Amino acid sequence: MPAFWQRLAHCETNSRWNWGAETRPGEGSTFVGGLGIYAPNWVAWRGHVGIAGPAWRATPSQQARVAAWGFVHARAWWGCFRDVGLPDARAIAILRTPTPPRDLLAQDPLKPLELF
Repeated sequence: MPAFWQRLAHCETNSRWNWGAETRPGEGSTFVGGLGIYAPNWVAWRGHVGIAGPAWRATPSQQARVAAWGFVHARAWWGCFRDVGLPDARAIAILRTPTPPRDLLAQDPLKPLELF
């Protein structure tokens, strides 16, 4: 995962990628995941990059893909940009990371893959 998203997560949530999964002091449900994405935006953007489910259950790379999509297509802005700067080309390139087809993800991991 590009270092930019790791720096942003450190600034936004102290790198707690499961932000929103538990009720901890100072943690609500308005912003979710390690990048502190506004919850309604997470729901709106995740499908554009093939991610399902809540942010706290997504991997850091998946969260970064959703955030990159929001930055590029919805002109999303994070308060920590003032500290870490704007996403560079490497940070945006995470959008080119392929997502396995949903039916492949749904298969039992102990069963041989059915490709045909």
